[in-house]
Amino acid sequence: MVKPQIWPEETGEAGASQEGLLHLGRLAAAAGHELRNPLAVIHNAVYLLRARPGLADDPRGREYLDLIGEELACARRIIDDLLGGARVRPPRRAAVPLEDLLARVLADVPLPPGIRWQYCPEQAPVILQADPGQLRQVLRNLLANAVQAIGGEGVVRLRACTREGRQQLLLSDSGEGVDPAHHARLFEPLFSTRTAGNGLGLWVARELVRRHGGELSLVEGELAGAGFLLSLPSAEAATADSAGISEPFPELLPEPLSEE
Repeated sequence: MVKPQIWPEETGEAGASQEGLLHLGRLAAAAGHELRNPLAVIHNAVYLLRARPGLADDPRGREYLDLIGEELACARRIIDDLLGGARVRPPRRAAVPLEDLLARVLADVPLPPGIRWQYCPEQAPVILQADPGQLRQVLRNLLANAVQAIGGEGVVRLRACTREGRQQLLLSDSGEGVDPAHHARLFEPLFSTRTAGNGLGLWVARELVRRHGGELSLVEGELAGAGFLLSLPSAEAATADSAGISEPFPELLPEPLSEE
């Protein structure tokens, strides 16, 4: 894989970034108290409605319950981004077969019929030393962004290789790419170019990767749209430094909220 061009970021926005983090902390605390319990009630209500006799003979009712379930899952992911992104636990590393992980990611983010998936490993199998849950979230966020960027028909390609002792994953899409005016702010919390975006997916993904001693960067990809380069320490280096980072952003959030 040719070394991609990494787009530089502005470094003079530290105050704005810190303000965004503080705002994110407040949002996360509010979300934990105000949204988790009501969503749990709705989830339980849907479960009970599904168990009612006669639902098998009511296709419209099943369709509505499925829709509610999908929206509940979307709401839970937003809350997870808020709480998980603001207080990321240290990674629990394990040997992760990339092919198995990608199968789960593609189940999480089904590709529309017009979008083709291309997986290009330098050699197989690819084994990463990472927290499987956190890496799954990173790839899920990146894939969802790529699908949204394409919109209609196109290609999403993931290339996996090892360079300079680091394991690299390059995800490219054939969408319209990122406006150069947005390069510097793309990983800021709460920044989004989409009307329905919450501005958390890429920021959370980068925080998770950095907890692994890695980096996530906007790069010039292999296709016409955006490219994101995920670089992780080799399995040997990750094993030697498995302690991770103990406590993220302790000054930004109150103590973790208990789930009632």
